[in-house]
Amino acid sequence: MNENTTEGSAKVVLGKFETAAGEALGDSRMQARGVVDQVGGHVQEAAGLAQEIAGRAKEAVSTIGGAYGRASSFARKIDPFVQEKPYAALTLAAAVGLLVGLLIAGGQPRVVYLKQSNWPRPPRDRRPA
Repeated sequence: MNENTTEGSAKVVLGKFETAAGEALGDSRMQARGVVDQVGGHVQEAAGLAQEIAGRAKEAVSTIGGAYGRASSFARKIDPFVQEKPYAALTLAAAVGLLVGLLIAGGQPRVVYLKQSNWPRPPRDRRPA
């Protein structure tokens, strides 16, 4: 929560209190001020939330930019090896892909049980007993 969100929440609570007090006292101006304070508080809360979202988006863009920089640096280092030995690079990439696949799968063997099917059913003897 930032300052705008906190202040907006406080204005909403104050506006509700002012509206209730105006209603209890029969003062329509106080009720109207309370409603205006509530609306202003909600607007300020929304502005605070928008600021928080913008800050998080900025952090995400920074993180993605850093990852892109590291990936492109890695690609520049690997490119000469791939140019000189393409088959070795392909074999290495396949091995890494297999390893990652095994790690994602959990490493434990999967057991599949098959139930015997009765289809097609053998013909029944329809003679009366």
